[in-house]
Amino acid sequence: GLDLSLPPADRQVSYASALKRQVSFSWFARTVGASPELKLSENEIQAAWGEIQTFIKGSFKSLNLGRALTREEYDSSGSKGHYSISKKRAYEVYEIYEKKRKKLGLWDILDVVLHIYNFLPQHGYSGWQFKWICLDEVQDHPMGQVFLMMRLGQKVLLAGDTAQCIVRGVTFSFRELWTSCFEERQRLMQASSQRLKHGTACSVCKRTTACSWIVYDCTNRNRLRRHSFFVCDDKACLTSAGITSLRNGSCPTCSSSMTKTVIVPGADQGTPSTEQIFQLTTNYRLTQKTLDIEHHLIQMLEAWFKDRMDRMER
Repeated sequence: GLDLSLPPADRQVSYASALKRQVSFSWFARTVGASPELKLSENEIQAAWGEIQTFIKGSFKSLNLGRALTREEYDSSGSKGHYSISKKRAYEVYEIYEKKRKKLGLWDILDVVLHIYNFLPQHGYSGWQFKWICLDEVQDHPMGQVFLMMRLGQKVLLAGDTAQCIVRGVTFSFRELWTSCFEERQRLMQASSQRLKHGTACSVCKRTTACSWIVYDCTNRNRLRRHSFFVCDDKACLTSAGITSLRNGSCPTCSSSMTKTVIVPGADQGTPSTEQIFQLTTNYRLTQKTLDIEHHLIQMLEAWFKDRMDRMER
C-alpha cells in the first residue's frame, strides 16, 4: 500500500505502484473465473464477482465485523444468492480468489474499505468534519463503501437509479440500504443506552437524569486519551458558554475534533419507514408512450425478480 513515512515525491511513486496492484473485474474474470479448477460460465463469473463485492466482502455486516464473512455468516446473511450461481459455489470462488490475490500481493477496493474501517476506532478521525455528505450514483458503490462514507458526515443524502448500475459486481437495492441503516441505528441506540447505565452527569449542571442527552466524543488518535462530554436537555446547558468549544467541534481538553450523538433513553425507534426514500416519478426526457412501454417491462421484471428489485412508483 502507500507508505506515509516516505517523502512526498517518493510517496507519489509508491501510490502509483500500489494502483497497479488493484484487482479489477477483468483480472478476476481472466485469472479466477477462467481457471480450469472452477470452469465457470461467463454468467457465473459475473455473478460470483457480484456476491463477493456486494455481500461476502462489501456488505454492511462484513464492515461491522471488520473482515469478510465466513462461509457460515454468508449462508445466514441477507443474500439470497444469485440466479446464475449458488451461494455454496460463490463462496468456493471467493476462497480461490483470495488465495490467488494474496499470493500475488494484490488488493481490491474493499480491502481498503475494511482497513480504514478497522483503523478509525483505534486511531480516530482527525480529518474534515462534514455536516452533509451527498453521494450521487450510489448504485455503483458496494454497501460497505457507502456506510464508510456515511461515517464521516452528520447527515447523508444518497441519490441513484438502480436501473443504471454500470459497475460490474455491485447488486444495489435501496430497500436493503434502508434496512441496514435501520439496523445500524438500533445498534447505536443500544450501545448509547449502555453508556448511560454506567452513570452520566451533565458537564455543565452535573445533573444525572434527563429526557435526552447530547454526547460529544473526542477523536484523539491516542484511544487512551479520548474524552467524552455529556450535556443534558436543559436549555441553559445547551446554550452555555462553557460548551462553546464542544459546539464548535473542538475538544476543550486536547483540541481534537469532536463527534456529536443524541441519546434518548428508552426511546422506541419503531420500524423501518420508506418515508425518507423519495422517488422521482416525473420524466421530462421521454414521451408518454415510451414511458408506458418501459413501465410494462419493469412490471414484468418486478414480478420475476421481486426479491431483487426495488419497487418503483409510476
